[in-house]
Amino acid sequence: AGLANANIKLADLGSIKGNFQRRTDGFGSLSSSLDERDQRSNESWSVTTDLNLDHPIPERFGWNIPVSLQVQSSTSTPRFAPSRGDIRLDDIVKQIETRTDISEEEKSQRITEARLSAETHAFSRSFSTRLSKSGSQSKLVKNTLDGISASYSYSDTKARNPSQLFNDSWRWQNNLGYRLTVRNPKTVRPFWFLDDIPVLGAVGDIRFNYIPQSLNISQSLSRSFSKSRDRSQSLRPDTLSAIQILADNPLRDTHSFRHGRNFGLQYNPFKFLNLSMDTNTNQTLNELGATLVPKVIDVQNGLIYDDTTLEDALGDGLIDSSQVDISAFEQEDLALEPGSRVIGRLVKGADGIRTENNSQRFNTTLR
Repeated sequence: AGLANANIKLADLGSIKGNFQRRTDGFGSLSSSLDERDQRSNESWSVTTDLNLDHPIPERFGWNIPVSLQVQSSTSTPRFAPSRGDIRLDDIVKQIETRTDISEEEKSQRITEARLSAETHAFSRSFSTRLSKSGSQSKLVKNTLDGISASYSYSDTKARNPSQLFNDSWRWQNNLGYRLTVRNPKTVRPFWFLDDIPVLGAVGDIRFNYIPQSLNISQSLSRSFSKSRDRSQSLRPDTLSAIQILADNPLRDTHSFRHGRNFGLQYNPFKFLNLSMDTNTNQTLNELGATLVPKVIDVQNGLIYDDTTLEDALGDGLIDSSQVDISAFEQEDLALEPGSRVIGRLVKGADGIRTENNSQRFNTTLR
């Protein structure tokens, strides 16, 4: 077993942290029995970098730009092959090495496949940043630029395990908001001309606040995608063709693209009247962001017909009716649209935008 940690300070600019850990097969405490010890070897490492990109900017400008990056990996290799019960993985490798009916290149390939199919592995990356400003002396900048904040994050993962050939995913999200808070009301006396009129003179003391107490506007966009494929459950996957394995283990992919916006207003025009309004809208852009593309897998002839349905394949004479769902199968994969194109269609109000929920709340208080 081994463990190592490192922490590098980059003065006020940030820091870099790293760690590495390894446990070999059979690891355990001195008092543990053989059954209690690990029956797999584990290896993991990670590197995290935190930076303050606003550091070179003079502090009086009030910028805040933190950035965080992380890369991490973990691999677990069992003593026994998951698909072969109580047979050791090392014994399977030795059996392949002693075979005389295959070439050295094929031996190397099958050994690699045996080890990869037994491992549980994950590799991930992440990135996040925020942008904001505060403390401006200028009223104009304070009420405009200081009220704006933005953030962005991205992460992706590539993984595999004994039951899945791969399980990959990615996700990003960004937020943009504006917040205005007015501590001191700005008022005028709209009925000042009634000061000298009996009875109505009391109305002249009423003050009208012409600036809201607070204003909040925000929007968010998030998108995620994942795809996975199961491993062949055959004890002799090397006897199956690549087309047969694809037909037996179709690609599974999911996609989500969402947009949300919020608006909040707190306004007290008079001391005796308080008004507030909040709206919240969440929309899905899935139909704009991805389309289903069919394909036909012809196991009998070892062919794949992209962008084709079973009906089209039959009509074009590519397959015979006796093959349908026996040796010819239809599958569907997601084809993603570029994010910039989807956002452009969102701004234009294109068809395919579906509102999942829309709430509005208005409150009026007299006191």
